[in-house]
Amino acid sequence: MLKTWVSWLSILLLALSAALGFVAHRCEPIDIVRWFLPPGVALSELSGLSVSSSGGSIANVDVMLPEGQLVASSVDWQWQLQFSTSEPLRLTAVSLKEGSWISSAPSDVEISTGTKYLTLPDIRRQSWWPVVASAEFKLDRLSIRTAAAEMLLGMDGAASAAGGSISVSIAEDRFSLSWQQIDAVKWRGDAEIQSDEFIEVDWFLEAIEVGFKLSAELQPQTLPFTKSRLDMTLAPFQPREPALPLVTATMTSALQLPEPLQQRLLAFELQAEIDTAGAGYLTATALGLESPVTAERLSAQFDLTWGAAFANPTASVRDGDVLLKDIDLGEQQVTRVESAFAGTWDLLSQSGELTTSQTTLEIVTAEGEAMVRSSGLSALADPARQTLSGSLQVDGAWGDSVAPSVDALISVSLADSVVTGELSGFAPWGPLGDIRFQHLLSDESLTYEARVDSRLWDWSTVPSALAGAWPELNEVEVASLDVVVTAVGQWTPAGFTSEISGQLAEGYLSQGALGFAGLAVAPFELRVEGQQVRPVRPVNFALDAVNAGVQVTDLTGVLELDAEGWVLTRAEGRALGGQLLVDQFRDFSKDGPLGTVYLNDIDLAAVVDVAGTEGVTIQGRATAALPLVWQNGNILVDAGTLRGTPGSLQYQPSVDPSAIDKRVGAVAAALSNLQFEQLDADITLNEEGVMFFSTSVLGSNPDYQDGRQVKLNLTLENNLLSLLQSLQTIDSVNLWVTRKFEQQQSTRE
Repeated sequence: MLKTWVSWLSILLLALSAALGFVAHRCEPIDIVRWFLPPGVALSELSGLSVSSSGGSIANVDVMLPEGQLVASSVDWQWQLQFSTSEPLRLTAVSLKEGSWISSAPSDVEISTGTKYLTLPDIRRQSWWPVVASAEFKLDRLSIRTAAAEMLLGMDGAASAAGGSISVSIAEDRFSLSWQQIDAVKWRGDAEIQSDEFIEVDWFLEAIEVGFKLSAELQPQTLPFTKSRLDMTLAPFQPREPALPLVTATMTSALQLPEPLQQRLLAFELQAEIDTAGAGYLTATALGLESPVTAERLSAQFDLTWGAAFANPTASVRDGDVLLKDIDLGEQQVTRVESAFAGTWDLLSQSGELTTSQTTLEIVTAEGEAMVRSSGLSALADPARQTLSGSLQVDGAWGDSVAPSVDALISVSLADSVVTGELSGFAPWGPLGDIRFQHLLSDESLTYEARVDSRLWDWSTVPSALAGAWPELNEVEVASLDVVVTAVGQWTPAGFTSEISGQLAEGYLSQGALGFAGLAVAPFELRVEGQQVRPVRPVNFALDAVNAGVQVTDLTGVLELDAEGWVLTRAEGRALGGQLLVDQFRDFSKDGPLGTVYLNDIDLAAVVDVAGTEGVTIQGRATAALPLVWQNGNILVDAGTLRGTPGSLQYQPSVDPSAIDKRVGAVAAALSNLQFEQLDADITLNEEGVMFFSTSVLGSNPDYQDGRQVKLNLTLENNLLSLLQSLQTIDSVNLWVTRKFEQQQSTRE
């Protein structure tokens, strides 16, 4: 029987050879090959074609495909056909000595399988499979060139299912794979991946009824991963009603976190499954954090799911919980960052949401420390816009100063390379105001608009709340202060500018032994350029009253700015029963002359009342000029003068001056009822707060030496600071301010 089949096969081969010989005699080989090419494939060159019963060769071939061009040369192949009742047909040694593939941009191809399941016929059960399984393949060199890079494929020797190796190189990247068959259904091998990183892989493959099982150990040499293990099952050869997933995989590893967290390892597990309809999931679970810092933690679960035919992929993260401490950032140190987080992401629409809760961030710098807390932040994203919104609570401290807690509502969005945002702040005493900004990423410019309105503030709590940062505010009491300020500005890489406008009213406050009632600042405008602040026009202010032991009422003035700083160009009011005038009074930014305070037509009786001199009664008016100097944090009077109009003075001491000294008694007698015509004084105030009066009085006493005219030169000395503090204690000034405020309120009602 076998001889009969061999005879018939010989006759068939002979006839086929004759037919091919006849066709070859009439046609070129390239024309014959073109008959068998599919549509869209063009054969440009074919030379050196030879075929024999044991192999063949091609000298050169050039084929144009829809995806590119195949150019090859020196193609040789050999085979052996063995007919035996005990051995299958055997194919050996296919060799491509030289060749290249020139790739062009692939065209858009829509693939539709038209099948319900992603399963394949089990090729291992096909009649031709033994030929392929026993075949040997040899590839000396193949280059695939694209516009971006060139890929080289090569083999050290002939390969088959029993064993072999292959290598692929792309620029500086290299991949190599070797394998060896253990038995009929098992293989083991290794692989190396060398790129920016280097990975060694030991793997084990087992053929099962419906596919393969793969186990691998990955040993990264430079990657931030530790040794990892991968277990995977592939089941493509299933019946039409599959019972198993197409792919199942599990991987366990640990990741070294990047700087500045490089000393921490995050253990994680990856699980993936794809069913035969194309639906599946990928889950990454953080298992724990290995850290040199006690009590740190990081846990979360990341899920990626998709429907049949890989449709509607959605990602999510849940059960996120992180606590990290002592993170060194150079000039700053994050002592604590803690948060819980969760989110979802739709990959097709490129939209998603990430939310956080119970978030705490503690930062320490050379200047101080700050704590930012949030009960909830939410980040939303889609192709058109990304937004971040939520609430924050900020606490800060520097040195011995502690800032009050501030709550804020924040909203920031990014669209079309423009960042816009809004921030509203709230302090324990009331709303701080809000700020809106816009940042252009194209030119790095930022514009903003901010507004502060204190009319809803509880001013009684403001000084104590701020005293932790500014201890001097412990001496400040505020009954009322209405401040409305609006700022509009722009920042560019060239600098910062801003326009500030506002007004102040209903100012009732005190500091130490100084009290202000009815303070008001008319609408003002300021311009800020870099570090310079300049008024657009002079700033007008008014005070119903000022109390520093000496009370000044109906005070008005104008503030301006010149090359040397702020200056009070004009101020006037009522004091000591007369008029107070100030001309060109400078600020306190540096030591030197401040300006001169003029007191016109003041009542000397009011002066005596302020001085608290016992036994002295005086009637008359006077004018004074007090040049003031700022020196080492103190106000000095340099060569002040006082000139009085005619008046009278009666001095009735509580003891007999003559019993002390005859000269003192004579002076006291002259002053017992002195009608003076002239009263002059030179005034000096030193750094210790001591005021000296060098006084000259000319007049007569009708009750002394028959009214003979006398001239007295007296030097008086008093500690002005002690005097003023004795006249008005802090409590009394606060009480005075409160009463003034209550009077104003009752007048309005």
